[in-house]
Amino acid sequence: MAVAEDAATLKKIVAGASGRKVIIDAACGAPFDQSKTTEIQNLIDASGARGLMVLSAEAENDDAIAAAEAASSLGARGIIVTRIDTGRYLGPALMAADSAKLALIGASVTEHFAFGLRALTPENLSRRLMSSATHAERWRAAPL
Repeated sequence: MAVAEDAATLKKIVAGASGRKVIIDAACGAPFDQSKTTEIQNLIDASGARGLMVLSAEAENDDAIAAAEAASSLGARGIIVTRIDTGRYLGPALMAADSAKLALIGASVTEHFAFGLRALTPENLSRRLMSSATHAERWRAAPL
């Protein structure tokens, strides 16, 4: 693990990765904030990374859509949905993905996408949606 304080340092770290896969957690906050957008774009340019958006299942509709569209404009091509265990509805995540034309990549039952990440396949998504619709009392326990 390495920490890069700026884009130039990130570029050196990525160059020294010797062909290993690199995951960059930018933790830049809301991508629709212009100062954050510039920071994210600098990191993308320095690293040559392909972006994925990480979105909480607890996000509000308008915020989720705005963030997804901003992330898409920066080159993101997919969404990982976190906190699927505490977010009652998947509507905001689905609306955000559709609005910004981002692929639903995976979901996590924690706030950290690296722990418990599951592929959000059509089968997993339909199982989750059907379980919550037919067994409302068990919506939190529905497997992915």
